[in-house]
Amino acid sequence: MQSKYTALLIGRFQPFHIGHLNSLWKILEKYDVNNIKIIVARKENSRLDSNPIPLDVTIDNISKGLEMIYGEKYNIEVYGIYYKNLIDLFVKIGNILNYNKWKTDYIINTGDIKRLIMFKIVRIFYKIIYDIDLKVIYSPRIISGKEIRENLRNGNIKYVKYIVYPEKEIINYIMHPPGFEPGSRAWKARILPLDDGCNIYS
Repeated sequence: MQSKYTALLIGRFQPFHIGHLNSLWKILEKYDVNNIKIIVARKENSRLDSNPIPLDVTIDNISKGLEMIYGEKYNIEVYGIYYKNLIDLFVKIGNILNYNKWKTDYIINTGDIKRLIMFKIVRIFYKIIYDIDLKVIYSPRIISGKEIRENLRNGNIKYVKYIVYPEKEIINYIMHPPGFEPGSRAWKARILPLDDGCNIYS
């Protein structure tokens, strides 16, 4: 077992909020961590109202937020993936973890019971296939991205304070996804097209 770990967060991050940051804090407080790895996962043809912030904008926003908070203290990498189904998702995550310049064990924290069970199962396959050690821990969720999005769209601007790095661009995407205004047929369809040629960002 390595003496130092990589803290791992995986999610949609719509937006990157203090609940995500709390999950990261729980790892950093209890474990000897020198690396932070964030994987932004986006399902192809996902719903626009749930995923209004584009993948590259989300990645940039997370990078700025973590840099503002942690600066030079940790090695930080932020990745983005589009996936077709759960098998595709976990294969792509495994490939990212396996293609790693740091020889390390991983710790992932989740506030979702379904994800907790899912990651506890997946960690077995990561060990067998990639020889990756993944420790999965749970801490209760303090706020959700859905709650933030719904409150901002209902005019409750105070919910901006829950966004880690509240850029105007992020807030605009949440409140007014381009070309998908509330009431329009496009908004009701709630489809986010896959960007051409976009598979992974790092």
